[in-house]
Amino acid sequence: MASGMSNGGMFTYYIQSHLADIFNSWTLISGQPLISYMAENKGQLASDYILSIHGRADKILPPGGGVDGSNAWIYESLDETFDSYGLEQGCDMESW
Repeated sequence: MASGMSNGGMFTYYIQSHLADIFNSWTLISGQPLISYMAENKGQLASDYILSIHGRADKILPPGGGVDGSNAWIYESLDETFDSYGLEQGCDMESW
């Protein structure tokens, strides 16, 4: 398992795409992938487990995605992130 918070959470997504043969589960606290990450790394999502904890009103890493609080990074939304995991793993997305 790999885990990280904030920038460490972003780094955890990076590790996932480069060391998927070593880690198969991820825990993130207030960390989201940068925009386009999910499209570039779909193959890594099919067999991984993920636990992600976020604040709903976070202005630094907005759950809805977009530009962060410092106008430095653009993030995927949490919905898009977990839709990608669910679709790759064959989950019933009707309940989502």
